[in-house]
Amino acid sequence: MRRKICIFAQIIIQLDKNRTYWLSYDLRVGGDYEHLFQWLDDHNALPCGNSVAMIHYTTRKKDIYQAFADDLTKKIGLNPENVLYIIRKSDSGEIKGGFFEKGNGSYDISD
Repeated sequence: MRRKICIFAQIIIQLDKNRTYWLSYDLRVGGDYEHLFQWLDDHNALPCGNSVAMIHYTTRKKDIYQAFADDLTKKIGLNPENVLYIIRKSDSGEIKGGFFEKGNGSYDISD
């Protein structure tokens, strides 16, 4: 029975995808900071100076990058004047970053 529990636990761990992101944000005057800060709190983000936060993001979805973008845009009212820059470390150790583009709800920082 113990072996079955261990195997099940390994499968759950493998299904969860976890990434650390740094989010730099400037929503300008009148931006939706209330929902942004709530979203950051919901994800236990750590402040890293003015307008920068570090987030450990976990999902079971196959495309973790799009899952992160979808989750962010569902909670925060973004407009074209808002500036979001997302930074992460790739599996190969390379630092990648990209501006979050309002409109298509995606960014290109995948491996």
